[in-house]
Amino acid sequence: MTFFNKTKNPIFQIFYFLLIASLTIGCSESPEPSTLPNPTTSLDQVFSELQGTWGLGEVTFTAEYRIKAKTSGEYFDPFIEFLADSTFLIIDAAENGYRGKYTVNEDQIDLEGFGSLDGYSVENDKLTATIKKTESGESFEIDAVKIDLSVIDEKTKKLMGEWYMVEEIGGSLFLGQEITVHNRKGEPIDEGVIESILIGFMPSGVNYNMFLVNGKLYMNELLYWKWKPSSDEIFIYGEKDQAPNDNSEGILIDELSEEGFTMYEIWEGEDISGFFFERKL
Repeated sequence: MTFFNKTKNPIFQIFYFLLIASLTIGCSESPEPSTLPNPTTSLDQVFSELQGTWGLGEVTFTAEYRIKAKTSGEYFDPFIEFLADSTFLIIDAAENGYRGKYTVNEDQIDLEGFGSLDGYSVENDKLTATIKKTESGESFEIDAVKIDLSVIDEKTKKLMGEWYMVEEIGGSLFLGQEITVHNRKGEPIDEGVIESILIGFMPSGVNYNMFLVNGKLYMNELLYWKWKPSSDEIFIYGEKDQAPNDNSEGILIDELSEEGFTMYEIWEGEDISGFFFERKL
């Protein structure tokens, strides 16, 4: 194995630009997931039925940051996505993105760090509710329909959700490094050391990464991912409005389990650097 060469290191490029540029930010107070619904109640059924990707229509919120919702060469319509680990992701009609954890209650679905879905109903692959953004006070009535993203294989299902970097192989590139976090105006809003990096993989093809600094998560613009056509162990990615390149060497996901995996960059057929991720810190 050949270790880190930052001049030829796509993983370094994925994360390092976050260290030298102002972070375009969404923030959540804690990396801990929200409490799941009580399995003895009907809320458990709602939680299960929510999982998937739902079209939102022409809904646009005031945004903290912008993303280009593009993968595999096609633009997505606005959507909200729910995973089994209680992660949600929203992409609105203006290509703004929001991420957090969700909790299902009797008359409201709490969207951590964003707002809520009030007066919801989930039935026959339709989701109706009033979606509210707490910070701005904006709200919209939605009549969302579940989007068919085709069959997802078991390995992809296992990778879905959020993971925390707990170890770097071949030296410390990120963990323990000092960082100053800025808002879109270039104003410093936090500083400290990188305690972990969170990455999320979504069925829609969205892949995001966040820094954990002083117990808070800060998210940058999103990437877009898919398995390399010739391999079910290597994923490829695109940045912003660039779809993943089928001919790129990609990133190897090794020893994937329910608890963790190791990510290796592949460059000219060799492993260059590695990072170990777990579901929880």
